[in-house]
Amino acid sequence: MRTIFRRSLLISCLLSIIAHTGLASAETMLRVPFTFLVGRTFCSAGLYSVDRTMTRGEFVHLQGATSTCQVVRTLGPGDPEATDNRVVLRFRVIGNEHLLESIQFGPMIATLPVLGVR
Repeated sequence: MRTIFRRSLLISCLLSIIAHTGLASAETMLRVPFTFLVGRTFCSAGLYSVDRTMTRGEFVHLQGATSTCQVVRTLGPGDPEATDNRVVLRFRVIGNEHLLESIQFGPMIATLPVLGVR
């Protein structure tokens, strides 16, 4: 269990550093170095854009630059400080599988259901 937590924390920190931008109001590009699951859909490793839209609510949109992987979720208040401006993808690691758990965009967070592995 400790190993899983450490790997999850490491992955979260790594992607946070990669995605750190001056403002969380524009599109941010992230490179995810591994294949991951969103629900039961596999998303390939590669470049992903993350942006925030405010059309009838606040949404975060994750789109693969070279893949068909796409996620749109509602943003809500989260744990980050109000001044936090990072874009962070958080993953749960189970065995060799990486499951997308949440997307942080500035002080807002979208959580995703983690359904498990094959």
